[in-house]
Amino acid sequence: MAADPWHFPRRGFTAPVLKLLGDGPGQALTLFGLRRTGKTEFLIKDIAPLAEQRGHRVIYASFWQAPLSPLAVLLHAMETSLRRGTFGDRVRRSVLGLTPTLKLSAFGAGVEAKVDLTALGGRPPDDLLVHLDDLLERVSGRSKATILLLDEVQELVRSGGNAPLVAALRTGLDRRSDRLRTVFTGSSRDGLAAMFSARRAPFFHFATPIDLPTLGAAFVDHMIEMFRMVSRRTLARPGMLSAFDRLHANPHFFRVLLDTLLHDPHLDVEPALARVP
Repeated sequence: MAADPWHFPRRGFTAPVLKLLGDGPGQALTLFGLRRTGKTEFLIKDIAPLAEQRGHRVIYASFWQAPLSPLAVLLHAMETSLRRGTFGDRVRRSVLGLTPTLKLSAFGAGVEAKVDLTALGGRPPDDLLVHLDDLLERVSGRSKATILLLDEVQELVRSGGNAPLVAALRTGLDRRSDRLRTVFTGSSRDGLAAMFSARRAPFFHFATPIDLPTLGAAFVDHMIEMFRMVSRRTLARPGMLSAFDRLHANPHFFRVLLDTLLHDPHLDVEPALARVP
């Protein structure tokens, strides 16, 4: 995956998170951050490349507005991870290759099978839950733990039909606690609590909670410099810091502001701010 020059790496946060994930006493982390604050970008562009450099297999799956069932998303992500290539290659193939029919490797009696993913709504079939456990075993790291990045995981508790999947995932991860480490992200504290904090939650006390830090002046400076390189125009730092603050330090909306300024070189910051939704 080609480096994104606009991406602001959270170096001061990434290495400690990876160390906690790899060397800490727990086997999982929950990462909370409001929507559009950069959780997915942190997973894909910060954690994953560093983890891969250090010898970990990395698997990413997102449950946010998935067009298919959560089980289909998980199966597809793990099947894709068994192919050759870098994490970036696999993520790209996973996005482009998410089709209604998935070919499952070594399914059942050791033969390939095709499954209609659009038919996986409601309670997941028991044989596919068994295959999920088999895939968890196959992707588990030996010398280095495999790292699962499960994005917007609170979506799993929105439907009671996902309960067997959540239970199977918990059991599968528990059985391989030394070989599988997981980052669960969520944009809803209530949703994360329903999975991890409530006494009857399926993942009760399973993961250590951490928050995605708010970006600050260093992020704004990086974006101002990238804007200068692309447009050959210099934005006044005080005004941009003020704009970032007025946008509640939200990196997504700050990028929308910069896009607006890029597309209209005659526009000043104040009217551009008014165009940010």
